Amino acid sequence: MFQGKTPYLCAMNRSIGSRINRKIHNRKYIARMGLIALFLVAITLILPKSYRPDFHYQVGKVWQDPDLSAPFDFPVYKTQVEVDRQRDSAQKQVFLIHRQDSSAIWESQERVKDAFSSFYEALRAYNLYLRNRDSVGADAALADVGKQLIYGQRLKLFPHDTTASVPSWLSRLEDDAMKIVEKIYEKGYIFGERNEFHHDFIAIQRDNTHRDLVALDKLLFNTSMGEFVSAELPRRYPPKDVNLIQSILAERVLPNIMYDDELTGQEQGRVASIVSQTVGKIAKHHVIIRKGRMVGTEEGRILDSLQRELKNRYGDQSLGYIILGQLFVMLLIIGLLITYLRINQPRIYFDNKKLGLILLTLFLTTGGMILSLQLEMLTDAAQAISFIYLAPTCLAPILVANFFDSRTGFLINLLVALLGAVLVQRGLEFAFIQIMAGTVAVYSLRRLRERQVFFFTMGYLLLAYGIAFFAYNFLSKYSFDEINFGNLILFVFNIALTILAYPLIYLFERLFGLTSDLTYLELLDTNHPLLKQLAAKAPGSFQHSLQVANISEAAIQAVGGNALLVHVGALYHDIGKAKHPSFFIENTSLEDNPHKKMDCEMSARVIIEHIPDGIALAHEYNLPKEIIEFISTHHGTTKVEYFYRKYLAENGCEWPEGEANFRYPGPKPYSKETAVLMIADSIEAASKSLTQFTEEDLQKLTNKIIDYKISEGQLENSNLTFRDITTIREVMFKQLLSIYHGRIKYPEEASLPA
Repeated sequence: MFQGKTPYLCAMNRSIGSRINRKIHNRKYIARMGLIALFLVAITLILPKSYRPDFHYQVGKVWQDPDLSAPFDFPVYKTQVEVDRQRDSAQKQVFLIHRQDSSAIWESQERVKDAFSSFYEALRAYNLYLRNRDSVGADAALADVGKQLIYGQRLKLFPHDTTASVPSWLSRLEDDAMKIVEKIYEKGYIFGERNEFHHDFIAIQRDNTHRDLVALDKLLFNTSMGEFVSAELPRRYPPKDVNLIQSILAERVLPNIMYDDELTGQEQGRVASIVSQTVGKIAKHHVIIRKGRMVGTEEGRILDSLQRELKNRYGDQSLGYIILGQLFVMLLIIGLLITYLRINQPRIYFDNKKLGLILLTLFLTTGGMILSLQLEMLTDAAQAISFIYLAPTCLAPILVANFFDSRTGFLINLLVALLGAVLVQRGLEFAFIQIMAGTVAVYSLRRLRERQVFFFTMGYLLLAYGIAFFAYNFLSKYSFDEINFGNLILFVFNIALTILAYPLIYLFERLFGLTSDLTYLELLDTNHPLLKQLAAKAPGSFQHSLQVANISEAAIQAVGGNALLVHVGALYHDIGKAKHPSFFIENTSLEDNPHKKMDCEMSARVIIEHIPDGIALAHEYNLPKEIIEFISTHHGTTKVEYFYRKYLAENGCEWPEGEANFRYPGPKPYSKETAVLMIADSIEAASKSLTQFTEEDLQKLTNKIIDYKISEGQLENSNLTFRDITTIREVMFKQLLSIYHGRIKYPEEASLPA
C-alpha cells in the first residue's frame, strides 16, 4: 500500500495551488470578484424585506386560486377607515378637561384693589388742582380719572374735598365689588362663549386625583359677566356706578377654569385605544373562499385580516430567512450571467468596465422596480394596479444590446424578468409580459442605424406590452371584464421613460469608456477628418476601404455579427496609409513606384509601418478602441508576401530565413468581425491583380485567400465555425461577382479569338 500522497496528486495540488495564487495576485481578478460581491450585497440590501403572503385578491373580482382555508385561528380586523371613524367618534364624546386655578381669586382681588386705589389717587389730584385754581392740571387729572371710568358729575359733587381719607361712597363701591369677585369664583369663571362648546358639561380637574363633571350652565362666561354683576349689586346703585363696577371687573378678574389640552388629549387617546380593532374570529380549517367565487366586501375583509395576521406572525421572525433566500436567488441569477459571459462572451467577462456596466444596469433596473412597488404600497391594494409596470424595465436589455450584442441583451431581459418575478406576487404574469416586450425591444433596436428606429421601437413596445398583457390575463381570467385596464396607462408611462435610453447610452459611453452603435453611426460620416485625409492623400486606399466595407458587411450579416461595427472598422482600417500613400500600389503607378529604388527589407518595413501609423492616428483622433482593433488585426501576423518572396529569390535564401523582418506585428483577429475584415481586405486587394475576371478565377481567388489564412493560423482565435467559413466563401464570391460583373468573361466569350 502507498503511504501519503502519490506524486501525481502532489503535482496536481501544486498546479491547482499555483493557479489559485496567480488569481489571488491578479489585481484585475480581485477587482472583478469584488465587483460581483459588491453587486450581490447592494442588490440584496435594497430588496424589500417585508413578508409577502402567497395570495392576491381584488374585491369585486373572481378568486382565481384554489380553495383557501384558514391555516389557524385568527381575528377579523376592521378596516383602517372603520377604526379611524370609530376612534374619532369616541374622541368626540370625551368631555373637555379644564383645570381649576385656586390662585386666580387672590390675584384678581389685588387687581381690583389696585384699580380703586389708582382711581382715588387721580381723584385727590383733581381736587388739589381745583383748589390751586390750576385748570390745566385739573383737566389732565380729570382725563386720568376718566380713564378710571368715573364720570365728571361725581367729581363736581366734591369740588373742594381735600381730605386724605377715602370717600364713603368709593369705599362702599370697592366692598361690593370684592364681594362679587368672591361670588364669581364660587360659580367658576371661563373666558369664552357658551356656544363654543359642543357638550353641555365639562370635566374640571380640582387636583391631581379629583375631577368633577360640571354643567356649563352653572359656570360664568365673560360674555355673561355684565349681567351677573348687575344682578348681584344692590338696587340702590345708579346705572353709572353699575357700569363702573362692570368695567373694572371685566378688565381685572382672571378666569379660574382653564382648558387643559394635554389632559384632554390623554383622555381622548385612552378612549381611542380601547376601540376594538376586530369584528369577529375565523376558526382554523374554515373555508374562507372557494375557487371561482366572487370576492365580496366581507371576504375581502377576511382575506385582508389573514394577510395581516400572517405578516404579524411570520414577518419579523423570518427576516433572516428572507435575507438568506434573497441572497441565494441573487447568487443563482448572477451565476447564470457570469457563466454565460465566461463561456460565450469572455471579452465582456474579463473586461471589468464592461462587466461593471452590465451589473450597474441590472442594479438600476431592480431599483426602479422596487421604487415602483413602493408606489403600489402607498395606494389602495383593492385597485389591483401593478405599479411595477411603471418601471422602464426594457432599458436594461436595450442598453446592453446596443453596447454589446443582441444575445447578451436577450439574456439580460430574461434576468430582469426573473428579478421582477422575485419581487412581485404572482410574478409569472410580470415575467411573461417582460420577456415578450423585452424581446421585441432588443430585436427592433439590435442595430440602431437610424434615429427614427428608436421611436418606431416605442410603438412596437407598446403593442408588445398590450398584446402580452391581454393574452395572459384573458388566459387566466377567461373574461375581458376581469382585466384591469388601468395597467395600460402604466405601460404608456413605462415606454415614455424608456426614451431615457437615448441619453443614457451617451452617458454610459463616457463613464465606462465603451462605444455604442450611435458612435459608430457618427463615424460613418465620410466628412470625418481622418476619412477626408485618407481620401485626399491616398484616394486608392480610400476606394479600397469602401469596397472592403461593403464586402465585410455582407459577410458578417450572413454569419451573425455586428455589421455596423465591421463597416466602420473597414472604413478606418487603412488610415495609416495616409502618412506614406505613394508606397502603396493602389495610390501610385508602376512607373512611379518608389519601391524600385529600395531593397526588399526596407520596402517591407515601410509597408508594415502603416499599422502603427494607423494606430497613432486613431489615438490622435480619439477613435474607439473597437475600431483600433481592426487597424491592428487586419493583417494579423501574416507576411508581406511579395517582398519576402522577392527577398528570397534575390538572395538565394532558403525558407524561412529572414522571415521576422517581413511579418506584421499582429495580433491575430480575435472576433468574427475582425476576422471577416482580414479576409475581405486580402480578397479585395488580390482581386485587383487579376487579368481575367471569370467566375472560375474569382472563385479560385476567394478560396485561395481563405485557405491561406486558415493554414497560417490567422483565424484560430476568431470564433468562426466551419459553417461560417463556408458562408463567408459564398458571400464574398458573390460580392466579387457584383463588383466585376461588367468585366467577367463568360465561357462563350472566352472561346472567341482575341
